Parts: sequence; structure tokens; C-alpha cells
Amino acid sequence: MDANAQFRPGFGQSPPLLSGREREQSDIAWELKGIAGGMPATTHIALIGPRGNGKTALLGWVADEMLNDRRHGADCLQLTGDSFESAESLVLYLARPGWLRRSDAPGILRAAADIASQLFASASLNAGGEGTPEHLLGPILEWRAREKLVLLVDEAHIMGRYPDTVRQFFNAVQIVSRKHPLLLILAGTPDLATRLKVSDATFWSRLRKIGVGLLSEDAAREALRDPLARMGYGIAEDALGRALGEAQCYPFFLQLVGAALSRAAIDHPDALEPERVIGPTIANSALESSRIQRTAYYEERYDELRAAALVPAAEAVANLFAGREKRKAVPIGKYEAAVAGAVDDDIKAEAVAAGMRNPALWAQRELRNLGFIWSRIGSAHECEPGIPSLMDYVIWRAKIDAADK
Repeated sequence: MDANAQFRPGFGQSPPLLSGREREQSDIAWELKGIAGGMPATTHIALIGPRGNGKTALLGWVADEMLNDRRHGADCLQLTGDSFESAESLVLYLARPGWLRRSDAPGILRAAADIASQLFASASLNAGGEGTPEHLLGPILEWRAREKLVLLVDEAHIMGRYPDTVRQFFNAVQIVSRKHPLLLILAGTPDLATRLKVSDATFWSRLRKIGVGLLSEDAAREALRDPLARMGYGIAEDALGRALGEAQCYPFFLQLVGAALSRAAIDHPDALEPERVIGPTIANSALESSRIQRTAYYEERYDELRAAALVPAAEAVANLFAGREKRKAVPIGKYEAAVAGAVDDDIKAEAVAAGMRNPALWAQRELRNLGFIWSRIGSAHECEPGIPSLMDYVIWRAKIDAADK
């Protein structure tokens, strides 16, 4: 019996149970239903939230829905932000030469397939002409959308590096989706709006934004208990409480903890309580194992902060949540003041290198980009931790680093 059949920590794989995401799934399913019926999408969608909260898993759920439910009858293409490095690379992916060479494809699209095969190396391409990648984006999307098309873009914040290509893509999507069944779903970090507005503010304003953050306590409980039940295990209430305390409703940690619990139960059946119930003995062993993995994850996130010279700002923000229930949001003004008070010469240098005159504003943006802090959709006046328990680690680690200097 494989514990990962029920718990899948890392790599954005969709676990069998996407607990606590029913509202998000319902919103997406509504648009998929329209696409399946041959109707243009009422809106395109942006999934926004810190890393580790399940955005990629939700995209995976959409892809599985399209693959497993033939009633949708739609094609589903998965891209990443790096797919937009150039119009050439994007058209190369969308063209799929064998598909576009079908005899019923318009001549311009059969030409696109030939161009894609040659990686747009032909010297005869004239800027702005009918054979250029920019000109082909619209016709390719329109032709593919005739058979219903869903586009999934993960790591969408990376698209902001390629504003020209993204602007051309957004324009093409906007035009095609007025008449054809085409749905675009983006997934990116909390500063996705800032990064994509440079490309097309109008398109961004029309997207439906769906926040993907920490689970509710009830959903977190279900995310651990129900998969274990599917494997034939119960879990004692005190053991479940300890596991929930370790994971703090963070989806990635819930998967780590769940996998550790199920593996410990499989490896030590004699330690189970009657009726295959996981009690404190197994729970303590499993949580110690998962704690090692979680600490390694904290170290990676701390190294990101240190590489960006953001540790002082992160420590100041973490102190806002010290000694309180860490899921509770703080007013945005307190966050901004904490960051501004922590600006040092290193942060100033990083801001200058990034072309920003205001170092505090740069640090605030970067902490959001890293998912250290974020504001839920519709709650821009306040912010909360991306990973509550990371706050304690940053405070502890920053003190150690300061003592070592």
C-alpha cells in the first residue's frame, strides 16, 4: 500500500482529495460547463496565492477533469510562464505541426506549422507581416478554439518578464474568446497583478481573481482524516490535533504530515491502537519525521530571503505575528511600517538594482512575490502570512545569524 496514493507532497500533484477547495472548483467547473456547451467563457480566471497552497494542484484537477470527462469535449493545453519568452516559442507550442497540417486547416495555419518546424529561422519573415509569429497567435487560437480550448498557465507571474509577448497573447485571447469556446486559467504568486498589469491592464481587470490560501480548520481536518480512512486507518482525536498543530492549515505541510502518518502506520502495524487507529505513539514518530522535511523547507525559504537581502524586513514582519494567533491578519499599514523601518543599505542597493527608487516599496513587493506575506482577494486593507509557522523560524534564525556576526 503506497501512502502517496492518498498524500502527494510536492510537485503540485493533485491529491485524490482536494479538501477545502469546493468553492474554487465550483467556480471553475461553471466555466468548464459553458465551454463544454460550446459557449464563450463569461470570464477568464486567475488563481492567486502563496506557493504551497495548491494552485498547481487545482490546475491539475482541471486537466484531469478535461481528460477523464469526455463530456467536456475540449482540448486542454498546459503552459508555464516561461512559454511566453517569445512569440516564436509560444506559437511553436500552440502550433503542433502534425495537428495543424490537417487537410481542413486554413492555409495560414498549415503555413504556421511549417514555420514552427523551422523554429522561425526563415529570413523571409517580415516584421508585422502575415507570416510573423505575432500575426499567427490569433488565427491559431481561433482555429483551436473551434473545437473548444482550455489553456492552463502555471507560474504565471513569470509572464511579466515578457510583456510584449504577453500583451500580444492577451489581445488574441480577448478577441477569440468573444465568439469561441476558449477559457484561460492563470495561476501565480500574490504579486501577479503587479507583474501582469505592465502587459495589459484592461485584460487583467476583467479576469476573475480567486484567492488560494490556507485551508479552514475543518477542511484541514478533513484533508488528513479522510485519506487515512480510505486507506483503512482511523486517527485518535489527540493525534489528529497534534498533526493539525504541526501543519497549521498549510496545504503542502498537510500533505507532508499525512504522508508521514500513513507511512508510519504501514511500517509499524503493531503500534496501531485497536481497530487500526493511529494514536499518539505513531503520531509522534511521524511528526518527528515530517518536522525534518518541514525544517528543510523553512531553510530553503530563508535562503531565498537572505539572497534577496530581505531578512531584516522579513524579521520585522514576522514580529508582527509573534505571540498571537498567526492566522490573524494585520492592517496593511502596520505591514508597510514594519518593512519601512527595516530598510537598510542592502535593501536600498537591491532596490536600485531593480530600478526602483523606493526601497521600502520594493521590499514590500518582493516579500509578497516570495509568498512570505499576502492579502486575500477582496481584503487589500490587511495581510497575513503565507506560511504561519515560517514566521517563528525566521525570528529564530535571524537571531542566530545576528549572534554569529
